[in-house]
Amino acid sequence: MWDKIALILLIIGGVNWGLVGIFEFDLVAWLFGGADSVLSRTIYILVAISAVHELGYELSAFEIMANLFYPGMLLVSSLIFIFVLPDRKNAESNA
Repeated sequence: MWDKIALILLIIGGVNWGLVGIFEFDLVAWLFGGADSVLSRTIYILVAISAVHELGYELSAFEIMANLFYPGMLLVSSLIFIFVLPDRKNAESNA
């Protein structure tokens, strides 16, 4: 039963994002009184929960974090070492 509800919410979310991307029209916000209304935000949250649910039962939160968070942190730290630190060394040597 939960799988069917999650699928319906994902279809609603996908169609809504398609409308936003193509026509700049948020159907959920239009139907429920704006993007800041409690009902619209509730639907957005339910769509997000459905997306996480559909990632799969064998995927735990720790596996998701390891797959998404650590590569992102590696990228950020690499960019800092490439761009920020050399500029700081040049500024210190010129002072």
